[in-house]
Amino acid sequence: MIHVDATVEISEESQKILLPVMRKAMAATALEEGCLVFRFTADLSSPTLFYMSELWASEAALMAHMQRPSFQDSIGILMAHAKVLNMVTRQGELAPYELALPA
Repeated sequence: MIHVDATVEISEESQKILLPVMRKAMAATALEEGCLVFRFTADLSSPTLFYMSELWASEAALMAHMQRPSFQDSIGILMAHAKVLNMVTRQGELAPYELALPA
């Protein structure tokens, strides 16, 4: 599995352009083979911070995603209108974990 986690800063003006693009990308990417999670979410405390989290079943699935014209279009718009503050990628298997939530 591959996990991609990024923090981006998007000015309020650029959000008008970028957020509709990311909504469309999020919906389309979630349907791709090998995509286990794709989320683009807003920070609750800062109106210009956003988080992107992706989980892919394999490197092949991620590479196929990155070759799609829809990815090329959306990443171009993202890079033109956002500043990437942090990006971490991890690869490896995840083991099931039972999280006990308080009652």
